[in-house]
Amino acid sequence: IARVTDVSSLDEVENLASQTYETFQNCHLLFNNAGVLGPAALSEVNRDMYDWLININLGGCFNGIHAFLPRMKAAGLESHIIATCSTSGFIAYPMLSLYSASKFAIRGLMTSLRAELQMSKSSVGVSIVCPGEVTTNIVNSTFESHEPAKAPSAEQMDPAAMLEVAAEDAQNTFPISPAEAAEAIFAGIHKKEFYIFTHKGYKRQLEDISTEYLEAFDRAMFQ
Repeated sequence: IARVTDVSSLDEVENLASQTYETFQNCHLLFNNAGVLGPAALSEVNRDMYDWLININLGGCFNGIHAFLPRMKAAGLESHIIATCSTSGFIAYPMLSLYSASKFAIRGLMTSLRAELQMSKSSVGVSIVCPGEVTTNIVNSTFESHEPAKAPSAEQMDPAAMLEVAAEDAQNTFPISPAEAAEAIFAGIHKKEFYIFTHKGYKRQLEDISTEYLEAFDRAMFQ
């Protein structure tokens, strides 16, 4: 089936889940992938832009889990929930504060979900996909929002900021196609990986972030 769904609406996602189970009886793989960018300086972001982006990126992931997970657990079959976290769930780029916040939150959400499912010995597995740049339509979809009045305008979406982020990204790795990303993702699911990376060029940045945490820990004054 193909069904246009506003992932920020729990009712619409619940309807999608109902139709999925009526048609196929089961769902073995759930991909929470919908997302928008909204690049702008945090000082320029208004509350409508915040609600719009968070409701899609983080709310969509929550709604997918809320609608599908109880059915997946009840079926008792081996199944898997995958959420697109992106490298922005680890690396906070300038001009992408809301996007990074949503992706950091998804990482926390899915990490907690993994622990809960492991504690209950559930047959449902969990992964987060952490790609760099993939040649998708995310920039255009940002402007073609389900609620265009809440989406940032072209004037609010600073073109220079988008170029700045793209240039920084390009220093790490080249874009890959959706097909290449899918190959890496399905390989990770097959191996039951929690973190699924698609671009090896980001390893150094992740190492630097981990080093910063550990060095701060060593400098801390514990009572």
